[in-house]
Amino acid sequence: MSHEGHDVAIIGAGIAGLAASVLLRNAGLRVVCLDAHKYPQRKVGESLDWSSPGLLRRVGIDTDALIADNIATYKKKIVVCELGKTEWRAAPPPVIRRSPLRFETVTLHVDRAALDARLFDHACTLGAEFIWERVTDIHTDGNRIAGCTTPAVAVWKPVGISMPAEPRGCCRAR
Repeated sequence: MSHEGHDVAIIGAGIAGLAASVLLRNAGLRVVCLDAHKYPQRKVGESLDWSSPGLLRRVGIDTDALIADNIATYKKKIVVCELGKTEWRAAPPPVIRRSPLRFETVTLHVDRAALDARLFDHACTLGAEFIWERVTDIHTDGNRIAGCTTPAVAVWKPVGISMPAEPRGCCRAR
């Protein structure tokens, strides 16, 4: 069986795969995201870095709503406790607020499972499709990724976008 109704196939439905699904759907592409594990997945909380609030807004996740819904709390004070040393406070340097980074200097601790669920629901609302199967093989055409195989589907073959294969097995759009 072959499936060719998508412009792009994303392997992995973690936070990066979900964000990619949202961004690509917002760009008008037909997206299928493949992952071996169906939602919901149990994950522990996570401390996000300073670029995260802006990135979350970019994919349509309101950080104020995450706070209001008890999915996130502000990370206001960072205390570093090294064994055998005096604890010390850490803070982002003010320079990261300036161009080109423009990171925020207040960030979040999140309930990772709840954040993933919020991103997953958003991607589904936008029309991204999800297949809960392990990818068993990647198909290439020269140095381009041409498709992938799962146990139930012989070839997921994205059409319309050609993805260059990177040396570490990642891909990026050109």
